[in-house]
Amino acid sequence: LFITMKKVAFTCICTLFLCSHAFSQARYEKNWVFSKGSQGLHLIFEDDNSLTLNLISNAVIKTREANISMSDKEGKLIFYSNNCSISNSTHELMENGEGLNPGVVQDYWCSINPFTNPYNQSILSIPVPGYDSLYSIFHVDAQLFNFGSGEESYVTPLHLLNTIVEFSD
Repeated sequence: LFITMKKVAFTCICTLFLCSHAFSQARYEKNWVFSKGSQGLHLIFEDDNSLTLNLISNAVIKTREANISMSDKEGKLIFYSNNCSISNSTHELMENGEGLNPGVVQDYWCSINPFTNPYNQSILSIPVPGYDSLYSIFHVDAQLFNFGSGEESYVTPLHLLNTIVEFSD
């Protein structure tokens, strides 16, 4: 019984430590941006667990299925992407922010049909460890197979790509 109580106490202490440590961490996930045409919605998850909604009237990229939003460690929106282009916090295309994924299929999804993407969860952004102004975007491009061959055609991921975003004030 004594060993069991020690395990329970140890587990409770570890859980409290991990929870307090997790809630004191940076706020990279604080902002989410969704847009359709020039209209959009910017969701801000506040520190007091409330939610602030801001309407966007000047978005330049469309987001729906494959999208990311990246905040700095203080929770300020830095950029967001739809797996085709990258926009900054003022909803303008970032320098070199177009053409994120090369290829024929991606060209279709980015230019002709930007509301959908062949993969819903095909993009991820994380801060580069040890650098306050560098962020890494991992994304996949796509390839269309058997198109026009009379057989069933399908889209499949072809490469895992990494794009580095440098953001400095």
